[in-house]
Amino acid sequence: MVEDLFQIPVYYNDIIDNKFITYVEQLFDERKSDLVNNWMPDNDTAATTYQSTPNVISGHSIIQDMIVSKVQTYLEEIGYTAPDCNVVDSWFNTYKQNDVVGYHNHGYRQYVSGIYYIEGTGESDNGQLCFESPSPFDTNIPHNSMLIKYQHRVYYNPIRHRMILFPSWLRHKVTPNYSGQPRSVLSFNVEVR
Repeated sequence: MVEDLFQIPVYYNDIIDNKFITYVEQLFDERKSDLVNNWMPDNDTAATTYQSTPNVISGHSIIQDMIVSKVQTYLEEIGYTAPDCNVVDSWFNTYKQNDVVGYHNHGYRQYVSGIYYIEGTGESDNGQLCFESPSPFDTNIPHNSMLIKYQHRVYYNPIRHRMILFPSWLRHKVTPNYSGQPRSVLSFNVEVR
């Protein structure tokens, strides 16, 4: 019998709530003028609202409530009870031709991090979200297996209206956008108490 130990739960869900989708898209359109390029030029070339607005969804309860609901579902599916979840920061990123974000994490707090794709082609050349295993020994068996659950890196294509949630400490990056089509996301951190 094989048991997989030390797994890292990553959750994704395609959002079909038109009210949420419309509110996010309207807010994104309102905040486009706040997007700033090269706030961290050695690691991040995407335009972002990260430094100009600490929490772009503050005061937008429909957006916050959906995110908290999805985080609670994620936590329930991994057997974790969190009566209180709070979106502590959120920002927009837009990736144009050749834009990239290097490896980073969102800290080691009791947070769930996530992204929601506002724009994305669904193709790998539009810039993939890549998660990297935290294990320093993952270049040998079983990590050189063809099974995705053992891979050193796992990639997600940017699918419009998809939300992806993950532990904030998990290292991740965005591969270059070679498509010529914009890839825009709402990123956020949710405190879990």
